[in-house]
Amino acid sequence: MDGYNKYMREQAQFEYEQELRKIQLERMRQGQPADPAIDRQLRESASSRASRECRTEVYRINETMMKCKVCPGQQITMTNCDTY
Repeated sequence: MDGYNKYMREQAQFEYEQELRKIQLERMRQGQPADPAIDRQLRESASSRASRECRTEVYRINETMMKCKVCPGQQITMTNCDTY
């Protein structure tokens, strides 16, 4: 049941974000600037979604065990790794 509830929350969030995007597009069609509050909400949603998709992986780099935060669309660099 928890998986179903999670799906319903994600679906509701997706539909809400779609409505916000429609509002922004309509404003731009009318020649108005984008609403900064809506832009901020969409950025925050995208940021939180990306952070939920991150995972921690362990690598051996130069004979040292490193614990690295791996996020979709980002390269693994030493800035997101710590010694293990």
